[in-house]
Amino acid sequence: MPSFDLEKISIPLAAIRRGETVFSFDVEINSKEISEKRAYIDKLSIQVNVTVLGEDIIVKLAVIADSLLYCDRCGESFKNDVKSDVTTLFTPDSLKIEKAEGGEIRLFDSHAVVLDITQEVIDALFLAIPDKILCKDSCKGLCPYCGVNLNNHSCSCKKDEIDTRWEALSNLNLNE
Repeated sequence: MPSFDLEKISIPLAAIRRGETVFSFDVEINSKEISEKRAYIDKLSIQVNVTVLGEDIIVKLAVIADSLLYCDRCGESFKNDVKSDVTTLFTPDSLKIEKAEGGEIRLFDSHAVVLDITQEVIDALFLAIPDKILCKDSCKGLCPYCGVNLNNHSCSCKKDEIDTRWEALSNLNLNE
């Protein structure tokens, strides 16, 4: 389970009505780093749609994070809103969890006063940040010889040098 220090986000169960109830949260985080992903979150906007079905509660989260990211190719920082949706079923019935085949199902105490959705928000954040962060799809990255950012400058490095370890491969004729 991903870890990220976030203040508790909870919904008072008394505020949840039959059918669908909508809640909104704006959370200031002040540039917290998300794991090793080189992503920093400043502010979260969270919309929560809560639907009561008998004793079960379906929570649909839409999370938008105001983020500072670092490109994995060129290392430049850029601002971007990352977005994710997560749906979780909360149930007081532990048998439903045992019988479940996939999906997010969490146990909650039916006598609880609040429904803690902090972990769902954290999960949504981790899903929103891509494994490979790019400033743009066409990012050229850094020159492997001189380190110049190829998006901003061209370099005069000789690119046709062949690494001696791979020199034998240049004699292969792949057109046969």
